[in-house]
Parts: sequence; C-alpha cells; structure tokens
Amino acid sequence: MGRRSPSPEVGCAALRLLALAIVCAAATACSSAPGSQPDTGVPASDAGPDASGADTSADGGGQLPDAANDGAADGSLPLPSDAATTTPDTGTLADAAPTSDGGGDVATSDGGGDVSDAPAASDGANVPDGGPPLDGGNLGDAGPASDGGSDSDASAGGRFEVRVGATLVPADGYSWIPVVVTGTNPDGTPATGDVTLSLSRSVAGLLKPRVVKLAASGGSSYYIPCAHDVGGCLGTVRIRVARATAPDVILAESDAITLYVPDGIGHPAACLVAPNAFFFDGNDFIYTGVLSVTQGTFTNQLSTDDYLNFEVIPTLPSQGGWWRFQFTSRNLGAPLREQVYRGAQRYPFEDTGRPGIDISGNGNGCNMILGDFQIHKVVWQGGALREVVATFDQHCEGGITSLRGCLHYTAP
Repeated sequence: MGRRSPSPEVGCAALRLLALAIVCAAATACSSAPGSQPDTGVPASDAGPDASGADTSADGGGQLPDAANDGAADGSLPLPSDAATTTPDTGTLADAAPTSDGGGDVATSDGGGDVSDAPAASDGANVPDGGPPLDGGNLGDAGPASDGGSDSDASAGGRFEVRVGATLVPADGYSWIPVVVTGTNPDGTPATGDVTLSLSRSVAGLLKPRVVKLAASGGSSYYIPCAHDVGGCLGTVRIRVARATAPDVILAESDAITLYVPDGIGHPAACLVAPNAFFFDGNDFIYTGVLSVTQGTFTNQLSTDDYLNFEVIPTLPSQGGWWRFQFTSRNLGAPLREQVYRGAQRYPFEDTGRPGIDISGNGNGCNMILGDFQIHKVVWQGGALREVVATFDQHCEGGITSLRGCLHYTAP
C-alpha cells in the first residue's frame, strides 16, 4: 500500500563529373572517405520496537569527518558512488564503472558464510571510478576511517593497495563498507584487468563483488560484515587482493577491520563518500535492491532541532524521481541528538513518547511504520543546519521486509 507525494556515410559521393572520377581514382584520400563507424535482498532486523523511544545509553554518535574536508586533494582514493538499482539476489550495481565482468561471486547479505559459496552476479557489481575520495577523517564511535591499507611492491607483481571505508565495524550482517583497490605495474603504469578480493577469515562476511575490474584509477567493491551471533564472527579481518589469473598469490591486504557487537543502527560509511549522499539496501515496498546516490539536488525542507526533513532529486533518472527522508523527536519532548532512536513510528502519526520516521519516494510510502534510526552527526551553526549523518532501518506495515541505509546531508 502506498501514497503519492506532490512534490551521415560519407563515402565518396556519386561521381558527378568524369574529371572528378579520374582524380578520385588516383587519390588515396578518397578511398578512406569517412563512413559509419563500428560501435565500439536483505534480512529484516530481529530487534522489535522499543517503546522507550530514544536509546540514550547508545554511544554510536561521535564525531564524523567535516564535509569541508570531503574530496580534499590529499592523495586519497575514490570510493563507490552513484551505483544504480540492483536486485538483492544478484547484488549487482548497474550502470557505473569500473565494473566487474560478472565473474565476481556475490551473495545476499545474510550476515555470514563463505564468499566462495555465493552465487555469481549476472552482470557484475559495478562501481564508478570517479567517486569522491576517502579523506581518512575520524568517525568517532562509529569507527575510524582507514587511511590506507597494507600494500606490496613486488617486482614481479607490481604494487597494489586496498583501502576500506572504516576499520571499526559493527558485526550486524548488513552494513555496507566501501572498499577501493588500486594497482601499479612494475613499469609504473596503472594495473588494469580483473582482480579477486578475499577475506582473511571467510566467516567474517561477504564481498560484493568479489571480482573487480581495475581501471586506470582503480576499482571498487563493498564489504558486508558477518552477524555477531555467527560463530567465529567477532575479531579482526583483512581484505586481500590477488590477480584473477593467480588468485592464490596475495598482492596486498587492507588494514585490519575490527568487528564488534553492534550498539547502533548500521554504519554510515557508504554515505561518507560524498558531502551529499544516500544509500539504500532494501527488499520492501519503498525500494527493492541496492542504490547509491551522490549526484543530485539535496534540499533541507525547513528542518528544526527536533525534526529533520530532506528531499533528494537524483541527477540520473534511473535512480528515481525524488526521495524524502524525515526523522523527528518531537513527541519525545527533546531535540534530536547524536544517539540511537528505537521504536520509531510513521511521522507525523507517532505516539507520545515515540520518535518518528518516514522514508518514501516515487509515489511510494508506508501506511504504518516500525523502525529505528541513529543520528551519527548533526551540526547547527547560528540557527542553520549545516550537516547531518544518519542511518536507518524502516519496516513498512510492520512487516519483516525492510529498507536499510544511510543519509549524509551537507548544506551548500
């Protein structure tokens, strides 16, 4: 159930004059006259709503990178952005580059299992090579961003590097952590072609995609952690890279990623790739598939200290006509703070003592909502909203399907 919101071949031409024909027959240029050219899914949270509303004991807020630092020319690498719609059973992110050629193993984010057992994607998990760089800023309690992983400089294999969007990650089974791989050949030219990613501990999660095609600027993937209740999940893990032609020869690995028992609502790393971004991983009425948007118009719609309201109109029509994000603590009698809010109901119909949430778009909306959200960062300056980072887990009609993801807004 839902609701709609107002918001030429130029060959040698037929020879007209005999003299011109004779000239053409002797001229090489005529024989090369221009002509036509060849065309060159996600399990729902098992946590029910908490009637207490705000979880004031949670410490998942913390200091996140300043938007002004995003995209700084500090030599940091691009991260995934503007990946288009996919279906949960393939895990593919279409219409972006660099791409996987379809050889990568991907799986549904079920929070565990060996990546090698995952079904192959039909068209690869594509991620762009021009995404904003990771600036290595502090994510506070949400986990520090990686400032670069271990690399190699073997004369036979060249030099490779693996970077991750966070090194302290909740073992929730569903957060999407950006991964970037770059390589240089022994002669100094950029390494291109397929590389294979793997985990130092297979039980520690999934990689989507596992096979990545490197462009001159590198290639991108995502790491999805295991669920903390899976045996052997917690601890550290590294992401390794090898050439697809020699998958047993590890060329480099990332910094260690530490997995901990979740105390919040996902990790916002997938949205920290740009000053303005949102990320969806859904299997419900609002959205089914994976969507990453960093290009478009992000508008603050009269937000207040206890009510955040944003409208996003993506640049790419394939990413939807419009999306709306609303979070409120009005019925809690307090401003929105950097903390976890559980048991949220549909805004503006939430009960007294409950937070409110409503994420909708393209004419689709929920009649009833149960969900949780977390404000990781909210910055006001002189009464003006400057920046917001939030994560969410929304369930339409109180069902088991869900829409999970994050939002990053930075004022112009």
